[in-house]
Amino acid sequence: AGLDSGGGDEEEVVGLDAVGDGVHFDNFVGLSGVYCVPSQFDFETGRGIDQISPLLPACGYCADNFLRLSAGYRLERLTEEYHRRRRRLLDDGECHGSSSRVCSNRIDLPRLLFVHGVEDTTVPYTSSTNIASQFRGAGLGDVTCDDLLLEGVGHPDTVV
Repeated sequence: AGLDSGGGDEEEVVGLDAVGDGVHFDNFVGLSGVYCVPSQFDFETGRGIDQISPLLPACGYCADNFLRLSAGYRLERLTEEYHRRRRRLLDDGECHGSSSRVCSNRIDLPRLLFVHGVEDTTVPYTSSTNIASQFRGAGLGDVTCDDLLLEGVGHPDTVV
């Protein structure tokens, strides 16, 4: 379920695999999620609820952790590392005739779907559209990633 196919050293690239070794799943659905902690905290500050935000304890009461713990930021770092290693392998000629996932740009990610209500006043729907755009633009091969915006739906109603 991540970039690591369990092969040799050249493939121990990055764990987009958030669930651990040996676990595979075919689909991931994100419901009204916070994928950029700094943006969400700014949104909460604008609403005057930043001091009671669950983001504070989740990030160790340290604003410096906000970006580092954001899914979008982590995706950027992981894809940079993936592409750096892929370029190195290609430049070194190590991909000739290789079936390596990195060399062939095949990523073992589940199909991704981000669902969000347009009327969400707890987490703006742009959280989901932005992370979906990041996945689509990451250059990770044939990754299926969609976003579904639900008109007239708020935060608690997304799952209904």
